[in-house]
Amino acid sequence: MTENGPPSPLARQTGAAAVPPASVPCRVCCGTGRLRSNEDIGAECRARRLATGASVQTIATRMGVSRPYLNMLELGRRSWTAKQLTAFLDAVGGEAAG
Repeated sequence: MTENGPPSPLARQTGAAAVPPASVPCRVCCGTGRLRSNEDIGAECRARRLATGASVQTIATRMGVSRPYLNMLELGRRSWTAKQLTAFLDAVGGEAAG
């Protein structure tokens, strides 16, 4: 058991540290200590895209993904990876929140 609770199954298997201390803010949870859902992240990304006036097709092309796949990401039907979020922010000309 760690100071933050029991180690994760992966940590038990690999011997890796379980979870960073709660005092370390996470960009995904924006320092709230709560992981954001796929729907939350997708909705924020869609709002950023709409604020730029760019189409789904334009941003998808810049990201190197298909239009339907970006649509599924924005709707929370697929999970964003760090690489995809970075590509999205580059495509809309934004910066990470937090």
